Amino acid sequence: MEIAINPSESLPTTDVCGIRLVQMQLPEAVAAVLGRSLIHTGSGNSVRFVNAWSVVLASRDDRYLHTLNGPGWNFADGAPVARILQRRSAVERVHVRGPAFFEQALDTGRALGVRHYLFGTDDETLTRLCEAIDDKYPGCEVVGTFAPPHATAEQLVSDAIVAGIRDSAPDIVWVALGTPKQDLVGDALATQIDATFACVGAAFDFLSGAKRTAPRWVQVLQLEWLYRLLSEPRRLWRRYLFGNSKFLWLALLDSFRARRSTTSKAARRG
Repeated sequence: MEIAINPSESLPTTDVCGIRLVQMQLPEAVAAVLGRSLIHTGSGNSVRFVNAWSVVLASRDDRYLHTLNGPGWNFADGAPVARILQRRSAVERVHVRGPAFFEQALDTGRALGVRHYLFGTDDETLTRLCEAIDDKYPGCEVVGTFAPPHATAEQLVSDAIVAGIRDSAPDIVWVALGTPKQDLVGDALATQIDATFACVGAAFDFLSGAKRTAPRWVQVLQLEWLYRLLSEPRRLWRRYLFGNSKFLWLALLDSFRARRSTTSKAARRG
């Protein structure tokens, strides 16, 4: 696998619902992020995994939309988002799930000496996560962990927290705080620390065993959202029922705008 990448090189992107998404399959995405993480340029990089809920939140919050379209890379985490990206980019299998990306990067990074830092969840989950990483990916180097207190995104970018991460000298900081907080925190930390900040949501819970991941056949049918809803209905019912409906409406509007733009360009060329 080729892992070298020029830090000034921009990856190919396509706009979906006003958000720039990288047109890459999982192995290419892992290679690009690992390559970038090993090239320390004095400034950090943000990596985000965008799903339907991310799109809905960005449609309501200009600050979050600005973050997603700022420096860094967005990959299509949710199946609905990936389907739109695939149609517009003509690149197959652009569905890059955060948990799958996390594990493949841990695995591949062993041979490259990648230094990992785990930021998120709680002390018990982090302990179990480190044990799971040692067991499944022996030789993987975890140089630090931090279980943040309940705090705002701004409070999680304090001088003490920045110093703690910087002293560990990580190549990749994995951030698991939930959307949109993790993306806001990762983006802010990347302006102060020379590392890659990858925001991977529930990946810590899945690998540690704190939560069960959807069976492979459920993922193949692209019904992981339903599996998670049935697993945590009280926490996720609003996100998936109202959020998915809102996303469908946003996707329809976006599709209409895209077709109108294509027709307008064709008319001008004619």
